[in-house]
This record gives sequence, C-alpha cells and structure tokens, in this order.
Amino acid sequence: MKVLLHHLWLFPLVAGTAWLVALLTLLIAWFAKGMPQYPGQSNPYVPYELLPESYQNSRLIMIRFVSDIGAFELKPVFLICAIMTGLGFIGTTCSVHYARYSSRMYGLKGSRIAKAVSCLAIIASIVAGVNLIMLSIMDTYRFQEAHRNFLGASFLGLGCSAACTTWVYLDQTRKRSPYRRLREYCVVNTAIQVCELGLGAAFMVLLNKEWYRIAGFLEWTVTILGSFWLLNFIGYLA
Repeated sequence: MKVLLHHLWLFPLVAGTAWLVALLTLLIAWFAKGMPQYPGQSNPYVPYELLPESYQNSRLIMIRFVSDIGAFELKPVFLICAIMTGLGFIGTTCSVHYARYSSRMYGLKGSRIAKAVSCLAIIASIVAGVNLIMLSIMDTYRFQEAHRNFLGASFLGLGCSAACTTWVYLDQTRKRSPYRRLREYCVVNTAIQVCELGLGAAFMVLLNKEWYRIAGFLEWTVTILGSFWLLNFIGYLA
C-alpha cells in the first residue's frame, strides 16, 4: 500500500504530459504541413470547424481545433494521448480526494457535504474521462454529431470535477496550513482556474463578435494551460 501511495503523483504526470504532447504534436504537424485547411474549416490561421449549416443562422459556432487536426493528421497519436489523459484524469481526481481524507496522507477533516462534493468530483471526472476517449474515437470528420455530444459531455464533466475539487481544497488556501507546500499548490491551482475562466469568457465574447482568429488562439491557450493545471496536481500527491 505504501508503494502505491508514493506513486499516485504519476496520474497527473501522465495526464498532463499526454495532453500537452498531443496538443504540441498536432500543432507542429499542422505547421509542418503548411497550415492546411480541412473540410469545414474556414479560418486560415487556426483550425476550427463550423457547426452544421442548420445551426449557422443562429450564429452558434463550435471551435474544434484539436479534433480537426486529429481527424486528418496523426490520429493514432491523438487517440493514444486522449486515452492516457482521460484515464490519468480519473486517477488524478480519485487520488487527490483520497489524499485529503486518508490518514495515510493528509488526513484532513471534512464535513459530510465536503465528502459528498468529493464523490461528485470523482463521478464527474469519470464522465469527463470517458467522453474524452469517445470523442477521440468519433472524430469530427466522420461523426460530427456524436463528436459534438461527447465534447459537450466531456467539458461538462471536466468543469464540474474541477470546481468541486477546488471547493474541497479551498480551506487550505484561506488559512495557514500545516502542509505549506500543499497550500502553495492549492493557490496555484485556484489561480489557473481563474485564468481559465477569464480566458474562456474572453473567447466566448470574441467568438460572438466573429473575431475568429483571436478566438482560435485563445482557445489554444486555454487548452494548453489546462495541461499545466493537470501537472499542478503532482504537488498535491508527491
């Protein structure tokens, strides 16, 4: 058991590294190919795909840059990294919440509400991880409707899990903690999430204003920053 506890930090390491590798590999491949435009893509700078024509009149636009490249370039890389990220994220969430309450690790007290929120975070992480894997299998080119549904479910699960985990560990940022390094990582985690929310909001505004080029770059930024958010959990478990 002790050996396993000492290696829980591998979950966020695998999840964050795999996702970062997927993003950088696909982006580099896209640049190396001369920034080609894929079917359904109209932005010459950042890969994205419009929703089906029936939705375009409502000005709703779905940006799927990673999936667009993954559907045409290095799909095995995207698939393998998505599987590693999905499973790693589930393992990370389970480990982080186990670490909080277990006497073998932090042994921090938690109310019934806090423990219920931890359970919700774990369930949401499973939803996010499974749907991430499924959307990597059902690519944007051949399975647009299914991919869109899996993408939405993945973001919903990810957001819920992240919010719940932040809430559960929020007490470690408000007061002096006996685990000084844990407090530092909790503060960094919260700061990254605030940045993600701000960038996400800016992305939606720019998207609504039809400034697609800047919006596309912002979405790349949000996704890459998410890799470092995952890697930050190493500090919770190391």
